[in-house]
Amino acid sequence: MAAPEETLQKRYVLQKRLGQNRATTWLAWDLQTQTEVVIKELALPHLQAWKDWELFEREVQTLQNLSIPNVPRYLGHFEQAQTRYLVMQYLAGQSLATWLNSGQRCDPDLLKNWAIQLLEILSALHSLNPPLVHRDLKPGNLIWDGQRLSLVDFGGVMATLQPGGGSTVTGTYGYMAPEQFAGRALPTSDLYSLGATLIHLATGKAPSELLNQQLQLDFEAHVKLSPAWISWLKKLVSTQPQERFQSAKEAALALAELETAQVTETVHWQTLLALAPTPSHIRVVQTEDNLKVSLPHVLESEQALIGFVIWFGLMILLIFWSLSNPLIWMVVAFFSLPLIWMPFASMNSVNQLELSPESIAAYKSWGFYKRLRLSGRPEELTKLRWDEVYIDAVNPCGQLMLSFGFNYVSLGSYVSLDELIWLHSLILAWLEAHLSESEYAKLAAASPGLRQDPRYEQWKTRYNESV
Repeated sequence: MAAPEETLQKRYVLQKRLGQNRATTWLAWDLQTQTEVVIKELALPHLQAWKDWELFEREVQTLQNLSIPNVPRYLGHFEQAQTRYLVMQYLAGQSLATWLNSGQRCDPDLLKNWAIQLLEILSALHSLNPPLVHRDLKPGNLIWDGQRLSLVDFGGVMATLQPGGGSTVTGTYGYMAPEQFAGRALPTSDLYSLGATLIHLATGKAPSELLNQQLQLDFEAHVKLSPAWISWLKKLVSTQPQERFQSAKEAALALAELETAQVTETVHWQTLLALAPTPSHIRVVQTEDNLKVSLPHVLESEQALIGFVIWFGLMILLIFWSLSNPLIWMVVAFFSLPLIWMPFASMNSVNQLELSPESIAAYKSWGFYKRLRLSGRPEELTKLRWDEVYIDAVNPCGQLMLSFGFNYVSLGSYVSLDELIWLHSLILAWLEAHLSESEYAKLAAASPGLRQDPRYEQWKTRYNESV
């Protein structure tokens, strides 16, 4: 067996051992090209099984005829002293197994980046004639240079598909698709290994630790990913080949659609701050993750002031009319009670909302007067939806209802629908950023937007026709 500083074929100077399993892998210096190369060494006297020799020869033959990006390029092979050597392109970087062992974990953006790159490699391999199935995709066979991922170790590759089984069982437990245990490997088997690898990168747990009694990867509780991401991964690692994506291209297309949908549907609350309608009666002040939302008080609304003038005039007329006859006075007094109560109820409305990661509080205030009407922790909020909507082509408006169980307040009586639609979206986006996925999903299901209300579409149609 070779040793460091040894020169092979008077050309390759062995520098350091990179790995050792069925074969020994060396980093070497090529004196002829003045570049670093990788040399894989398999000594016949030290063989544990004849299968190791077959896999080594298979890798030599595969790389000789393979030229795709991010796969080590074949540079040569030779035999010396009952030892077989394969010379390959050196791909700088660290294996993802080393990356995982350093304690790092993959965030959704990096996971997407790596998934796309690996799907491109698999698509190229599976598009060959016949398709090449790698059969041993795992973190230890992936090299990351900070920008690109490369797939190495083609000793287990299979170029002839045997749907009925019968090929050599090759792979790593946990990453292997179930059909590989029967010697059956398909392109979808590589997709299973890809899914298992991505799950390991996202959770930090080896797939073998996540297998349940049905030999399914039970990983949802260990990742912080969106439901759409989890669904995509679950399809990759289905135990039934026919239930997986049927090609790397199909999986890549589904991933692209998943990401597009997320970008379309999910807008960060800080982005929404800049999208406020102009002009707007709603004032929002941001302090780090806190929001203070101020809505117009009843006396700040032109519409309300006009209503008060009309109400006041009507009350004067009723008083003078009632003075002419005691019977009329009694009837007017009885029916005017609601009219008398209306302005006081309006003065009592909530017009300030304060959101922080620790609490949500709703106040009614005017001048120096401020009174707390409702408060609770964000995760205790049960509903944020439309309470009342007044739709006409002149001045459509509405109210938002904020509920903590049976306790609720309404806000926004004196602003337009467009302003309230924006406020509704802003509050939901803020909550999405500060609640767990399960808590937010439950709240969002109970808090549909106004655009789901058929009255809104009817108003929009009438409005568009009028202009």
